[in-house]
Amino acid sequence: MSVYPLQYNQHCQILVKNINQNIIEKGTLEITRVILNQSYFQYNDKYFKTTKGVAMEPPISITLTEIYLPSFEKLIVKHRKESSEIAYKRRYVDDIVIISDQNKIKEYSFTNYMNSMHKYLEFKLTEEENQNISYLYLSIHRKNNLQLGIYRKPTQTDTTIHFTSDHPLEHKVAAYNFYTRVDKKFPD
Repeated sequence: MSVYPLQYNQHCQILVKNINQNIIEKGTLEITRVILNQSYFQYNDKYFKTTKGVAMEPPISITLTEIYLPSFEKLIVKHRKESSEIAYKRRYVDDIVIISDQNKIKEYSFTNYMNSMHKYLEFKLTEEENQNISYLYLSIHRKNNLQLGIYRKPTQTDTTIHFTSDHPLEHKVAAYNFYTRVDKKFPD
């Protein structure tokens, strides 16, 4: 009967795949644990070790953020968006902008609720100043409707890498590509 060996071989392949998958998962978790336990940062010429969470500089922090935050957002934001309490929400890594109806949702109670969901996640509310708020490189101005502009941090220098420097070409042109994209989207 040729059916039995085929089934047996399929089971063996599935078993080997599961064993390999288990080894890969354990290895990935161990590597992640080692990296997180070696998370240091520098401030005012002093070095500090993070005691909870991960500093935002290491590349793994972005990966961990993208693994964890989507499920957290779904838990907290989805039903509020469906009930029209939240009109708009976007996230870029760990920066989140939420536009809500102030009659339906109070920002401080919502921020406190989000912070109560996990002891190591901390969401900080940035309040409007003169009907303006910044999000990444955008300045969002609220009058009768929302108007978008370009936000420049007070430390912005407009300095770019000189073209004759010994840096990879993609690093040299990154700022110019960014300014070109922004200029096309916000010509004023």
